[in-house]
Amino acid sequence: MKLLSLQLDTQFNSLQPFEVQQFPYFEEKKNIIEPICFIGANGSGKSNLLELISEIFFFIEKEVRFDQKRNRKVDRLYILEYLLFDKLGNPTKIKIDSTGDGKWKMLIEKDEEIWEDISEDYDQVKRHLPEKIVGYTSGLNETLSYRFAQLNAEYAALVREAGFKKDESDIIDNRLIFVDYDSNASILVANYLLKPQEDLELFESNLRIKGLEYFKIFLDFEWSSGKYVALTHEHKNIIEKFTACSTTNYVDAVTKKGELIYKTCIFEFVVNDATKKAFKHNFQEAYDLFMAFQKLSLLNNLKLKKKYRYVGGKGVDQMPPKVGFEERIFRFDDIQLRIASPEKVIPYIGISDGEHQFIEVIGSIMLFTQRNVLFLYDEPETHFNPQWRSKLVSIINDTTKDRFQEMVQTTHSPFVVSDCKGYNVFKFWRNGDKVGFSPIGIETYGTSIVIILKEVFGKSMLISELARQDIDEALQSEDIHQLQKVFDELGESRDRELLLEKINKKLSEE
Repeated sequence: MKLLSLQLDTQFNSLQPFEVQQFPYFEEKKNIIEPICFIGANGSGKSNLLELISEIFFFIEKEVRFDQKRNRKVDRLYILEYLLFDKLGNPTKIKIDSTGDGKWKMLIEKDEEIWEDISEDYDQVKRHLPEKIVGYTSGLNETLSYRFAQLNAEYAALVREAGFKKDESDIIDNRLIFVDYDSNASILVANYLLKPQEDLELFESNLRIKGLEYFKIFLDFEWSSGKYVALTHEHKNIIEKFTACSTTNYVDAVTKKGELIYKTCIFEFVVNDATKKAFKHNFQEAYDLFMAFQKLSLLNNLKLKKKYRYVGGKGVDQMPPKVGFEERIFRFDDIQLRIASPEKVIPYIGISDGEHQFIEVIGSIMLFTQRNVLFLYDEPETHFNPQWRSKLVSIINDTTKDRFQEMVQTTHSPFVVSDCKGYNVFKFWRNGDKVGFSPIGIETYGTSIVIILKEVFGKSMLISELARQDIDEALQSEDIHQLQKVFDELGESRDRELLLEKINKKLSEE
């Protein structure tokens, strides 16, 4: 997967229409991510562009996967071009264009600038979409998760509908997957149970976590008073696999009219070599286990009041409320981790915000190993310390090498930008209620964070405002006692040296 260009002809949220923006592609670097990086002040539209990209794929996915309406009508006018790669690394150029009549069209390039329209062939359309679109936001920017949540609600509704019809056919996996705090435990457990040790060394070398010691899974399928979710064959199969892998288990199920109805399940797992072997036998890969957790967690939507279940439905224009922890159909509980320094077992909630975010961001990238995955990550480094920020891009590139994937990330961190190639960095700006963006225009790779701060945020000083005010007032003073007082309070900096020069000058004059 490689984004090539994007053009917007109608306003999207606060983002103004823009002419085609190129995202450079170099044939010799096709197997390396080299993240596309959006940087700018708060409210400058960075997240809006991630939302636009997710929305483009959302409307197509909703229509071709759920076979809804078949009119291809969308809300925006845009042109998006990208590459998908086959198993040998050969690219196919694809264009999604809604600028003609407001209906999306998908075209594939058969020869240079000779395009074939495949929009009516939904099987072909599915084959020419990214394998997965993975979204993440570190804050409360729910607008990015909005389209993902709509598809999640569709999935839960399909499971419920299939149960009523006694249709045990598998429900097609969501193409758009949003990883948030609630999926953090799924990411951690899947990785620590099924990733090889050489992959987990990335966690051990950066975090205190040495391994997974113990966890529980609770399943409560009562979605309304006395009514239980009638599961598909696939969901029942997942429960059977959990039973086979568990150290102890409690399964409350009844048979009605020949149909097995699960009520409540509790699974305990003491993690050792035998446990990992059982999970390997039943789920094979960490990604498969994560998706099993994902498919069950999406059923939590059924615990909401009916009016909130359908995100974006009639009269509901906002994200639905969260289902309370103990009310969920699926949840983890009592996750215990082995840590170093000091060496002991602690509850999962005992690790820091930065460690949680590291697991979520890097762990999710580790999980999605398929070719042609698109990551849309909004400020993935927010809770990272400077050391982690300075090597985030390096970790991403090492983790995704030879996968032919793409990442678009927003950031406020000059450390992250300094590891991104200048041709992939775009500066966002706001002018009143209008926002826009353009290539940053300088080489950012290896550039000093001082230069990046000045170029992007117009900040030439590296000292915070309160200390800056004290220094400026002192430099204007002729009182040597005032100069000395401020000098004694300051840490090392060039500005402190300026104060010392003035103090010495005053002493020599006296």
